[in-house]
Amino acid sequence: SSVAFWYQTGTPTFAERAPDAEARALPNLDLIFPAVAKEARRSKGEARDQKMPFYPGGHLLFKPEQKVGGWIELPFTVKEKEPRRLLLAITQAPDFGIYQAYLNGVKIGPTMDFYNKDTRDWEWHLMDFWPEPGDYTLRLECVGKNHFSEGHGMAVESVRLRERRPRVKEWGFEKDHDWRAKPILHD
Repeated sequence: SSVAFWYQTGTPTFAERAPDAEARALPNLDLIFPAVAKEARRSKGEARDQKMPFYPGGHLLFKPEQKVGGWIELPFTVKEKEPRRLLLAITQAPDFGIYQAYLNGVKIGPTMDFYNKDTRDWEWHLMDFWPEPGDYTLRLECVGKNHFSEGHGMAVESVRLRERRPRVKEWGFEKDHDWRAKPILHD
């Protein structure tokens, strides 16, 4: 039996039908800033857009010439001050390295190991904050590689700012917190 059976009132009818799949689609909670080779600044190395089955628009593949210390910068613009979670939609692969993220020159989050024995999509959560409107630059810098990895590359589909729970905005939780002094990522 279904849970609905226990909560229904009156005689059941089939007058109200469930909406079709398109009407049931979940809302997109992310502001998405696609990573594109022509917009990214980088150290020497190969950077190109690459199609992948799990990213319809593809991703930006970067293989730094200088292994440790190679970097790529992804620009994005914030239009409204509201609570957001900064995250990356990335690819993990057998030949990818370990990277550190910096937002406008401020180190955020722990190092990110982009190695995986299989190529797959992944989300890496970096920070919860109330970004001020303006231009931002997310820098990803290679700091090494996993001992199983065959290289120091990386691939990113997009930088994302995910909407946080409505009550965070309603209560103004951490609205005046300076993320530059102490970046925070809530579990």
